Amino acid sequence: MANLQLIVNAPMLLTPTKGAKTSSLQPRFFATTKGARYPSPLVSEHYRPIYVALADHAITELTDRFSNIPGLKTYQQLENVLTSGDVFVNEAVLSLYPELDPGDLAPQLKMFRRTRQVSSLEQATAEMKQLIPAVRAEYSQVCQLIRLLLVSPAASAQAEWSFSALRRLKTWLRTSMSEVRLNSGPSAMSTHCCWTV
Repeated sequence: MANLQLIVNAPMLLTPTKGAKTSSLQPRFFATTKGARYPSPLVSEHYRPIYVALADHAITELTDRFSNIPGLKTYQQLENVLTSGDVFVNEAVLSLYPELDPGDLAPQLKMFRRTRQVSSLEQATAEMKQLIPAVRAEYSQVCQLIRLLLVSPAASAQAEWSFSALRRLKTWLRTSMSEVRLNSGPSAMSTHCCWTV
């Protein structure tokens, strides 16, 4: 036991060894983290921590941006009324829309969902389009709810596209462009790419 104690407490005499010559490697192959610089054996290993940090930052930013928007939460609750059929759970949201009557909407949604299992707004819209006008009139509140969901934008991206297209079209070189030419077909088509001539 005493011999073991002497070995453990004895100072270790290590001689530094010469490492591999790294001057021939380009600096981009070295790790960018704090600490010792070492050459990565593969380029993918070098960029993996950078990519993971970038993806983590993007996910965090998107989560923060879209989870704290009260308008988006209201839109999701309104869509949950359509997909789940629970009118009275989300009655506070329905009170924001005077065109919706929760007393009439509840039985209409119950009848609508009894024969049609809808799990999304797209399915509900397709089912409502297939109905003949006389039957569609029986579901007036459901139809109004679908219209509200289709009209209410969840984000302002589409409205901003038109301003981005306008900025690309009307540059400093073309400031003399008149309103008639600016509002003509090609400029409108660059804003709304799904249009055809």
